[in-house]
Amino acid sequence: MAELSSQAPRRHMQANKRRHPKAKPRKRFWSFIRKLVLWCLVMAAIGAAVGYFGFMMAWKRYDNWAAEFDLERINDLEKPSIIYDRNGEEIGRIYVENRSYVTLDKISPAMINALIAQEDSRFREHPGYDFLGILRAGREYIHNSGDANQGASSITQQLARNAYDLKNRAKARNEGSFGRKFVEIALARRITERYSKDQVLEFYLNRVYFGSGFYGIRAASLGYFGKEPADLTTREAASIAALIKNPNGLSPLNNPASNLKWRNHVLNRMAKEKYITPDEAERLSAMELGLNPKPLKRGVSHIYDRISSEITAYLGEERVNAAGLKIYTTIDRQLQEVTGKALEQALENIEKQPGYRHQKAADYHSGSANKPRYLEGALLVVDNKSGAVLAYHGGRDYTKRQYDAIRDGARPTGTSILPFLYATAFDTGKSPVTRILDDAIDNRLTGIGGSEGILGEWGAENSKKPL
Repeated sequence: MAELSSQAPRRHMQANKRRHPKAKPRKRFWSFIRKLVLWCLVMAAIGAAVGYFGFMMAWKRYDNWAAEFDLERINDLEKPSIIYDRNGEEIGRIYVENRSYVTLDKISPAMINALIAQEDSRFREHPGYDFLGILRAGREYIHNSGDANQGASSITQQLARNAYDLKNRAKARNEGSFGRKFVEIALARRITERYSKDQVLEFYLNRVYFGSGFYGIRAASLGYFGKEPADLTTREAASIAALIKNPNGLSPLNNPASNLKWRNHVLNRMAKEKYITPDEAERLSAMELGLNPKPLKRGVSHIYDRISSEITAYLGEERVNAAGLKIYTTIDRQLQEVTGKALEQALENIEKQPGYRHQKAADYHSGSANKPRYLEGALLVVDNKSGAVLAYHGGRDYTKRQYDAIRDGARPTGTSILPFLYATAFDTGKSPVTRILDDAIDNRLTGIGGSEGILGEWGAENSKKPL
């Protein structure tokens, strides 16, 4: 009995197992899932670590490249050489890039707001590059199958790219566009650490190209609206800010309709960023461009060409074009303008005389294939005491004819010099009957070591040697 009693629990357990079989497949499934998840997490961690270190190694390469640039030279700009008259008034400038530098406090706040709203709305917050902007541009890039409609370059990145010519440098190093972008980001971060946001804005606005040959905000402000940057209105600032994406294509001088469209886009961006109200944006969008071009001028005249060529021959073209020289002259600007009008009026009066049958200046067009045949004139005003040139007109109209009658029109004196020679002879005691030697000059008479032979291109071919 005892033996049977001891076996009863075991039989009971076996019976229960038969009634409730083990769910072995279910437990094995979840065990597999847990192991798979754990394995995936481990592989993801390893992949992330490998990716991170790989990215850091690649980033280090571009970071080191960015560290090679001298941040002290970020504002190295080509500066035009200015020509001044005797009273310190500007009469012309010599340049390759038409630029004139202004500090940020001389730029309208509306211009700064328009720039930030259009190009980099988070400019004041990010560390030189906008990570959210990069993600947004990346999404746009993927969504459009590699054709991004949105740029990701911050104002600081654009400054870095332009100041250090990163596009051409990247080509020289056989770097692709992504490699250049990494360098832009690294360099923009360095710039932000070195300079304040206001300094970055000042560097950028004085460097960027605004189309129609205008470099920097002052040249653009005068070139399009005839006013200093400090006086730009919101409407005008929006027109200029719109140019950054396509300077020549959106120039209001060349393509006013396109500029108007993008100006209104900038105004809407300014309203979205709360720089202006939506009502103000709508009101300004209904207005015309209001152009009033008064650009900084290179100088188109014979005197400008004379000064430019002589100073360039003396100092070299590269230095004159970019060194920002101040060139002072003896010219009197007011006298130069008055005498120029007087010369033109005198020649026009001759052309208006009855019976005048020759070509007139008003009938000649600069683009004509024929040479100008109209009446010409030149005028030179000199201070007899000092020899200073006060006014200089080498011709009637430099834009039609560049020939300088004062500089290039000089001819050999010929026999007209004889009265002066005779007067000098009389002063030294000679008379009309004084006999002098009329013979060729031998080289041996002109200096030590001179060899035999006749000097000069003109004169009698006489080989007679002096005694």
